[in-house]
Amino acid sequence: MPANITSSNPEFNVVSQILLAMRRYELKWQRHDRLSKAELAKLEKDSLDLSEGVKAQKTADTAPKTESAENINIRIADLIKTLQALRESSPSGGNGAQAVEINIQQEVHTEVSVSLDVYEPVDGLVVRNKHLAETDLYKFEFIDGATFKITDKSTGKSTTIWGDPHIDTSDEEGSNNGDFKDLTGSNTHTTFILRDNTRVTFTARDEGLIQKVDIFKGDQHLGGIGAEHKDFDPRTGLFAAEVDSQAKSYLSSIPTGDVVYAGGDGNDWYNASRQLVWGKTTGALAGERPDFLYQYSFKQTISQQIAVSMINVTG
Repeated sequence: MPANITSSNPEFNVVSQILLAMRRYELKWQRHDRLSKAELAKLEKDSLDLSEGVKAQKTADTAPKTESAENINIRIADLIKTLQALRESSPSGGNGAQAVEINIQQEVHTEVSVSLDVYEPVDGLVVRNKHLAETDLYKFEFIDGATFKITDKSTGKSTTIWGDPHIDTSDEEGSNNGDFKDLTGSNTHTTFILRDNTRVTFTARDEGLIQKVDIFKGDQHLGGIGAEHKDFDPRTGLFAAEVDSQAKSYLSSIPTGDVVYAGGDGNDWYNASRQLVWGKTTGALAGERPDFLYQYSFKQTISQQIAVSMINVTG
């Protein structure tokens, strides 16, 4: 059975593997009655091994590695079943000259993002607006009533506290990398101690939204109210308009609750025994505030489709 290959994929090795499988398929088709069960089983096994080999080779040849390497998977066993079904359903009933046309289409989608943050020196704790506050080393974003983000300026790594409440560390997959309920000492207060000794205390039930956020830096204090607070209004909520100097007064009235400490690459959180609670160190360790931070990310997705059709050859 001749094979007519039409392909947009330039990789000759993949096509060669498919041709080899087609020859084995033809042998199986023509000699089905004469092949033993052991020989038929070996053909099926070879097809599966070939499928895995194509996937492994393609993955190894792809640089840089992509998140969608699993998509590049030519399953020869499935291809053989498709060919058999096509042949059985062809008008010639399996007789006469026929050719197989295989179309392989591959798409490569690349996303590149670049960001540049310029950091001016910050004296103490300042509030920019109801959504943004800063210290020299950290940026605090009250995104909405149920979402609060802490960013370490030295690395650009961030931790987002959201929902009821969950922990989302920026350098881990997914948006739910932990929960307040992972800490069992308090059901109402959770405190984050940062590398510059800034304290951020959340008043929030372990299975509830943010009620309040209190940031302490030396004798400075900045309060904010979240969606769970009885007085919350999207127009007037979030950060207060000004930083006050009543930190000692507020510290005495707001429980510390469960406590985690910043470390690692900026968004790794440890308990008092230095055991990792949330996060994963994926880059350089956090240090001093830079004058600017340049970040570059690259993502490439490769998808591949194979279409097989049986063509009657007239001569």
